[in-house]
Amino acid sequence: MMDQISSKAKAIDRACIAIDQIAEYFTRSYTQMVEKTGITHSQFILLRLIEQSGAISLKELASLTPKHVATVGQIVDRMVKAGWIFRLQDSRDRRRIVLRSTQKGREVLKNAPPEPAEQLAKVMERLAEEEADAIANMLDKLKELLNIEPVIDVDEHESAPVHPASENSSQPEADEM
Repeated sequence: MMDQISSKAKAIDRACIAIDQIAEYFTRSYTQMVEKTGITHSQFILLRLIEQSGAISLKELASLTPKHVATVGQIVDRMVKAGWIFRLQDSRDRRRIVLRSTQKGREVLKNAPPEPAEQLAKVMERLAEEEADAIANMLDKLKELLNIEPVIDVDEHESAPVHPASENSSQPEADEM
């Protein structure tokens, strides 16, 4: 019994140290991204989601992240000001405003160093399918035990056809579209 407790305590310590080291790796990588491109990790993630979707509303965008819609809105405002994205009126529903990336935003994505998640994907591709599934399942279980809410998959959302919004919205120059 004592060996089991000791063994479990050691496993917990190993897990905590591994999580701390992985978090430090991600933090260091994101810091390098900011230094190279001027874009924060949150902005990078949102910009990539906007680019992948083609056009997405603020509410839909926020639903893909663990952030509150008001927080995503503030980040989006800074991204519009930086010229990385713009707002358009949805052609199917004129009341709906969607976000799209600009040429400048696409250049930021193209020039950014590899995101740690991409690096992780490359490493996990070297594992056997069963090993990769086991790691993913254990991380999912840990998130569940910590009551961390899952994030909706971006593939569940379709992009909508759009056209420029009214004059008071932020629009790119013609060469940015």
